[in-house]
Amino acid sequence: MLKSLIIAIVVPACLFALAIFAVPMAAALPQEYSGIRHVAPYVLLGIAMILSLGFNQTRLFFMLLLGTLFLALLLGDAQQLPLIREYSANDMVQPMGIIYPLALIAFLFMQERGLFTYAGLIRLAVVVFMPVAALMWTHPGVSAEMQWLGSRFLPPWLDAHTSLSDAVVLLHLVAMLAVLMRMVLRPGIAAAGFLTLVAGNGLALHVYPSTVAIQLVVSAAALSILFALVRNNFHLAYRDELTGLPTRRSLRDQLLKLGRSYSIAMVDVDHFKRFNDRYGHDVGDQVLKMVAGFLARAGGGCKAYRYGGEEFTLVFSGKQTADAIPHLEALRGAIADARFVVRSKPRPKRKANSKTKARRNASASAGRKQVGIRVSIGVADNHAAGSPEQVVKAADKALYRAKKKGRNRVAT
Repeated sequence: MLKSLIIAIVVPACLFALAIFAVPMAAALPQEYSGIRHVAPYVLLGIAMILSLGFNQTRLFFMLLLGTLFLALLLGDAQQLPLIREYSANDMVQPMGIIYPLALIAFLFMQERGLFTYAGLIRLAVVVFMPVAALMWTHPGVSAEMQWLGSRFLPPWLDAHTSLSDAVVLLHLVAMLAVLMRMVLRPGIAAAGFLTLVAGNGLALHVYPSTVAIQLVVSAAALSILFALVRNNFHLAYRDELTGLPTRRSLRDQLLKLGRSYSIAMVDVDHFKRFNDRYGHDVGDQVLKMVAGFLARAGGGCKAYRYGGEEFTLVFSGKQTADAIPHLEALRGAIADARFVVRSKPRPKRKANSKTKARRNASASAGRKQVGIRVSIGVADNHAAGSPEQVVKAADKALYRAKKKGRNRVAT
């Protein structure tokens, strides 16, 4: 989680810094390149919107759409329409600075809904109305009522380097803090994208009226979100959602890169089906998470993978079976010594006879019940088996022998 948080902060920060650094060079380019520079942010935002819908990230889609509409107002492109010609882009800075972070905070805490659902269409209508609200804000009567939002109340050191009002600065800081808290409590692609969007919106308003700077900043924000979307897709393909371990697909890729000496261990949770039937799948998932945590911290420089179901794989590069066994025994012992706290009651039986009633009464405090988890492990190396696929099969046969000998043991 810490790694994802750092990436979500560092990547957009570097892209924004690069965009600001490149402003003089972009402004000095020949006139024929201005069209590409002008279209680039719209194209990148459009691609990001398409991908966000493809990955079922509708909240991110709505904020990207709102950012695109606001960009058209800020750059003056929307003023090509007859009804908007009388509005000045300069008057848009304050409304955008207030509306965008407020909308972002609201969407941050909403649940994902499909675009073509009742809730999705209502949200779409609200997003489309927001630029209209920004235009209405610039009306002389309305803007006069909103003048108090332009007052100064923050410490000078906090807003000394920007022409934005204190209300705009404060709202962007609050939105960024809310997104960071959300990323810590519930990491996800939407929160990472929201952090980029709120920072990009504030920076774009800060560099106004430089159209070149705005175009580069928005392009940097769109590129950052595209990176996050692609990275998230890679994570979904190569990381198990439940345990966080690399998947079997990732294991296949790793097997192609093994050197001349390696060993592979297959790990299986003992009596997992019986445990699942008694306590339910939710508790079974908690067991798999716990076991995965031990596997991820296993010694010997091994790498853990979720093979499927309750079965896991450990790959020891540069180690033979004799070298891996001490680490596997330590792993098996650590899991056996750990106590798993069952946080839900066992499933009731169909018929409440006297025996099941007694069992149910005895487990009435199952939320505090501690049970032991055991694993069986089979290990093989390439000197004994040959190709990686053959080593996996040999380790699987060794795992079967470990179970046949009584479980909770390491077999070769």
